[in-house]
Order: sequence, then C-alpha cells, then structure tokens
Amino acid sequence: MSKELKWLSDLIVNSKYLSRWIVLAVDTATSVIATAMVCFGLSHMSPGWTISDSDLLVISCMTALLAALSYLFFGTYRGIMRHSSLQEMWRITASVVVKSTIMMLVALLSRHMDLIDIETDTLLIFYLMDIVLTAFVLILIRMFFIGIYLFFVRNAKKHPKRMFVFGSSQKSVSLISMMSSEAGANYKMLGFVDYSDKSFKVHLGGYPVYTISSARELHRLFSKTAANGIIFPDHETAIAHKDDLIGFCTSNGYQVMIMPKMNVIRKGDSLTSMIREINIEDLLGRSEIKVNMDLIAAELKGKTVMVTGAAGSIGAQLCRELTSFGIERLILVDMAETPLHNMQLELSDMETDVTFKYVLADVRSKERLEAIMKKYRPQLIFHAAAYKHVPMVENNPCEGVSTNVFGTKTVADLALKYDVERFVMVSTDKAVNPTNVMGATKRIAEIYVQSLGLAVTRGDVKGKTRFITTRFGNVLGSNGSVIPRFREQIIKGGPLTVTHKDIIRYFMTIPEACRLVLEAAYLGDGNRIFVFDMGKPVRIYDLAKNMIELAGFRPGIDIKIEVTGLRPGEKLYEELLNNAENTIPTENKQIFIAKAREYDYNDVLKAFEKLYAHSVVMDKSGTVREMKIIVPEFISNNSVYCEIDEELKNEKHTNYGE
Repeated sequence: MSKELKWLSDLIVNSKYLSRWIVLAVDTATSVIATAMVCFGLSHMSPGWTISDSDLLVISCMTALLAALSYLFFGTYRGIMRHSSLQEMWRITASVVVKSTIMMLVALLSRHMDLIDIETDTLLIFYLMDIVLTAFVLILIRMFFIGIYLFFVRNAKKHPKRMFVFGSSQKSVSLISMMSSEAGANYKMLGFVDYSDKSFKVHLGGYPVYTISSARELHRLFSKTAANGIIFPDHETAIAHKDDLIGFCTSNGYQVMIMPKMNVIRKGDSLTSMIREINIEDLLGRSEIKVNMDLIAAELKGKTVMVTGAAGSIGAQLCRELTSFGIERLILVDMAETPLHNMQLELSDMETDVTFKYVLADVRSKERLEAIMKKYRPQLIFHAAAYKHVPMVENNPCEGVSTNVFGTKTVADLALKYDVERFVMVSTDKAVNPTNVMGATKRIAEIYVQSLGLAVTRGDVKGKTRFITTRFGNVLGSNGSVIPRFREQIIKGGPLTVTHKDIIRYFMTIPEACRLVLEAAYLGDGNRIFVFDMGKPVRIYDLAKNMIELAGFRPGIDIKIEVTGLRPGEKLYEELLNNAENTIPTENKQIFIAKAREYDYNDVLKAFEKLYAHSVVMDKSGTVREMKIIVPEFISNNSVYCEIDEELKNEKHTNYGE
C-alpha cells in the first residue's frame, strides 16, 4: 500500500463519526436534488407538465422542509452512515414515502383549488418517481460509504489476527458480521468452525463453514489457513468446549477469544474492545443463572435501599444490580474512603434516575448508623459489611467478632427500630461446621439474625422487619481471592502457591451471586437461611495449572506450583448443606432453604453479653471460647485455638439451640 493510500486509509478508518446534523443536512439536500431531477425529467417527458423557475423554487423549499421534518421524525439522521443496517434502509424509505405523500396531498389540494393545472396521472407519476429516486439515492450514498469503509478497514492493518468464529448459530453469524466491519481491523475473519460428524460445504454471511469432529482436525484446519485462534460467541459455548477445543488451543499456543456477557458491556464500547482473551473466570462460570426479574423489579420499584459494605466485592455488585430495578434512592455505606470514592466515580457515569448517597460509616458505630437510618429511612437493607479473610480474622478474633457479629447485631436492631421491610444478610459457606474464627463469626451473626426474626414472628419482639440470610461460597475475582492472587504470581513468573494439593472450593461469579441474593430477599416471609447451588467444586491445584496454561506457559516447567501447607483454620473443603437431606427446595431450582437449628432470642442475648465482655477487652482466648460454646460445631483446624476444643470436651455448657 502506497504512502498516499495508507494516509487515506488511516483517515477513513480512524475518522470520527459525522455530526448527526451534517447527516440531516446532506439527506435534506439530496432529497431536494432528487425531487428537482424528477421535475426536470417530467417536464421533458410529459407535454402537460411545464415548470417555471419560481415553481421549482417553491417545490424545492417545500421538499427541504418536509424532508427535514420527516427525517427528524423517523430519526434517520441518527444512524452512522458507515454502519447502516437493513433496518436503517427501511426507515429511510418510510421517511421518503411520508415526505412524498404529503407533497402529493398538497399538490392534489392545489389542483382542486385551481392553483395548478396538472393531470392527476402526471402527479401520480411524479409521486412514484420522487419516492423511488430519493430513496434510491439516499440508500446508494450509504452503500457507498459502507463499501469504501469496509475496503479500507480490511486493508488497514498489515498483520491482522486471522481468526475463526466457533459455531454457526445466529450469535456466531452476528459476531462475524460485526467483526468484519469493526474499525481498526485487528482481526481478519476466516469463517466458522463447527462440530459435526459429517463434512459439508456451506457459506453463512459470505463466510465458509468448516466442520470438524476432533481437536486434531482443528489443528489441521488452523495449519492450512494459518489461523491465529478462535472466538467464542458466548460463555455457554466456551464452557461446553473447555476440555477439548480450549484445552487444545491453549496447549498449542493458539489464541482463544470470547464475547463477554451482555451485563458487563458498557455503552459506547467498540466490539474490538469488548472481544478479549478468555480467562479462568469464564471457564469456571456456568450457564446464565435465571432469576425472577419481574418479581424483584415489582418489589424494589420506587424504594429506598441501603447497602452496607457497599464498596466491597459483593456490596459493589449489589449496588450495580440494584440500579436496574427502578429504585428511587440507594444509600451506599462503607468505612473505606477510597473504595467508596471509586464507587461514586463509577456510578456517576451511569445513565440512571436513581439518587445515590455515599456515606462513610462503620457498622460498629450505633450512633452513626442510627443517624443514617433516621435521615434516609431505608425500606430494604443488604448487609454485606464484614471481615472475610480467614487468616486475618484468625489472628484478630476480637475485631472479627466486633464487626461480623456485633456490627450485624447493630444494623439488624436498627432495621427493626426504623421499620425496615426486609433485612438481608450476606453470609458464607464457611459458617457451616466452621473450623476458623471467620466462619464462626458469620455463623453467630446468622444465629442472631434468624433468632431475632423468629422472635418478631412469634410476637416476642415488636416489629415488622423480615430477616433473611443468604449463604454461598467463594466468588470469582473478589478482592483478595485466589484467582487475582494467582494472576499476580504468574505476572511475576511464579511460583503459584497452593496450601494443599487436594483442597477444593466452590466458585460463583459475583453478578450471579448478587442476583440470587436479590431474589432470595423476596422468597417467602423471611426468617430463612438461603443456600445457593454452587455447582461442582474446583480443585485449587488444577485451577493453578489451568491458569498457567491459559497464560501460555507450561505448569511445572515455565512456572512452578508450590504446596505451602494449610493455613490456620483452613478447611480442605467447604460445606454448603445444599443436598436433599438438609435443605428444602424453593421455586428457584438454584436456591434452597437450609434446615438450620433454631435458637431462642433471649438465650442468644445472654450468650452475646458474655461474648461482648471478652471481645471488648481484647481477650482472644476468652472470645474464641465463648464462640465455641455458642456454636458447638465450631472445631478449630490447624490453629492455636485447638487446645480450647480439648478443654471444652470435659466441660458442660448450656446448649443455646432448641
């Protein structure tokens, strides 16, 4: 490509879109010229048609006015010429028909009033010719822009990535069509790849469909076409082929790309920026979790909602999800200034009618929280504020109790005092048969919330608040979780550190976890602990190997994996209690009700007095000891607190559970 042609190519490909008002002016001028051409044509073809300069001026002015109004009404000027679609063509045609019809009606009325002397047949011919010629020229201009743009786009880059799209579904066809016209020409589309036992030749959207029956055939196809990789149109397709196609591609150095889920695509993003390399979160995720959006929207519409821990992983995503349900006001409460400020910057860019209030506050401060509740009067509270890192809370049990237990108690008590409709607590699978302090603090918080809710239902405590607890496992990509940690270690060249070769964990994406929390908030009358279907557990050692391979390295050779030993309080596996023996199904197949032991509210208050007395003076052993009395199933693992378990074996204590 010559320098001059390269300069012209860059100018066209990288140029900004024309102003919509320029497009409107061009379309209007085109309509005037087309109508004038029809007038001149008819004046030569029809002896009964004579037109003076003054008549032509009147017709041109009328055409300009009606065309501009029609194009404004149909919005044809809003479209981007070089990305015009079939729908855009129909809109242009409709606007031209409306413009010409009004002109025809005006002409017929003028003829009826003897203002003009033209035969009806001649007017009808003018009407049809005006529609055909004007629409043809307008569409031709757009087709010209599309053709020029596509030519330069496809030749703009010297070495674009040569990619296939997997599948032959409508999603795949739409994806390859959009990729072919995307600015920047980062990719050269080679066609479709699909699984089939039969070989057949067919084209979709002008691109060939190649059928394969094994990864070996894919290797031959890639070698033959000099392909760089493959693009999956959605997560479901990628997950279905993570063991064969994706495993083959990553092992052989081919690039694997994916179209992200629609809920993470931001307005104004180009397709090139949306398409990205596949990562481990994509492969650990499952098919889209379906929730009752109508139920959630109906319950949340017009309400004031408060989220504690609003700048954390779960709290932040809850806030994002809540903005799409028509709530009136969202109160974001967090004690971390910078993360909350970042949330403010993010939400300020959203196009929404929700009023946001950003409040710095610690859930342990009753006075501060009461001032917030009194001022904003939330109707729904999502309580996500908590200390969550197992080793950190294991070393600081008093702080863990202060925030996770008594912080929860403070928020729950104020929710009852200020007539909050529903209080939803976010808990964890580590609360089930806890082996660490963090899990035990969350279990004790669950106990308080459920016992308070039952006391309200039975009439022992006055109030109308419904209390709900939601419990799930690890969320992908949350702050401080294993996947971001592995990613950092890979960037540094390793090694990746795994605490035990057989350790397994359940994983769920943050958006799907939050959607299940939202639906659980309105399942039943409250006083329930909801457990989510976490899918199949993942072996962390295998996760480390897969992440190394996805990064283009060889596990154990390029990047090593080290086993460091279980940390204090860490389990080999987590329990969710989501089987038929200890759960009750709900109308959502992915949400269950846990059959948890019920506690008497007054007994819980007595136990909390003892727990508070130890935690407030930073008595670690005394605090953990009281926790074990409240939760007898709390048996420490690989921890300094194991000796307390031995002491309690020979002692008798009040059983707080009924």
